[in-house]
Amino acid sequence: TQVLVQTQTAPLDRVKILLQTQDDIPGITAGKYLGVRDCLRKVRHEEGLICFWRGNLAGILRASLRFTTTFTLSSYFLSQGTTKTLNTIVDIIGMWVSYPLHVARIRLAADVRGDFGGIEDCLLSITRKDGVSGLYTGFGLSVLHSFVKTISMKYLNRFMEYIVDRITRDESLRLLLKYIFRPAANILALVIAYPLDIIKNILILQI
Repeated sequence: TQVLVQTQTAPLDRVKILLQTQDDIPGITAGKYLGVRDCLRKVRHEEGLICFWRGNLAGILRASLRFTTTFTLSSYFLSQGTTKTLNTIVDIIGMWVSYPLHVARIRLAADVRGDFGGIEDCLLSITRKDGVSGLYTGFGLSVLHSFVKTISMKYLNRFMEYIVDRITRDESLRLLLKYIFRPAANILALVIAYPLDIIKNILILQI
């Protein structure tokens, strides 16, 4: 399911990366893309329809590797007794193991000139230039982004529930309002964490 969703949203994800980092992408002029619609049109015209999925395979492999790592570690530690701190550590380990593929996804998505022959070529090129450390550029920001997003979602949802409970005591109306407000809280949390995502992607392109 996750693979299907990621593949379906890959074109918009690539457009997001291009808009975030266009001033740092070799091969395009600064401010080339004027917005989402303009970027969609120019990518289709200049690179072809299939290029909307450039970097998608790296993203799928990354998600699969991260899930496998966290699931395996969580299953092991569950039998030992788990805590919130341990769960956080497991999540960070899953991010660390799969992060080079995330770097490859960003670099491939921003590769408008076709400099890389694929995931392996991209990873090897980065390693030859900057060593293994280059594969973890922006990792700290990625962890911070995930932390800020998670904490924001948690407390914004709590705040929304508090407001709804203060507005009405009718159970049906409370459920309806929470159903409406929960997505709004999650979107606001994404907005709060978004600048960290931009900075991280720009750093990845500068390696």
